[in-house]
Amino acid sequence: MGTRTLAESADSRTDFAAALVSRLVAGALGWLLIGAGVLGVGYTLVRALGPAPQSAVGSTLALAASLAAVALGVYGHPGFRERLRARRD
Repeated sequence: MGTRTLAESADSRTDFAAALVSRLVAGALGWLLIGAGVLGVGYTLVRALGPAPQSAVGSTLALAASLAAVALGVYGHPGFRERLRARRD
């Protein structure tokens, strides 16, 4: 059991803080992407199924972009990413 110097201890605290902040920011951005994607999917479906006819190509592109935002949000969120890796392994 070796003793750690003050500099090594400070480095480990800094690394821990940086990892924590990185995880929190990634989680927040992941949830924002998921939320924006879900809102986009809902809005696209409401407009596509509404009384006024809409462009099929525009609705399809908006739906694809919204689903891509949800997928990126799920993959970018650290908790979801860890669950996906655990399920795959």
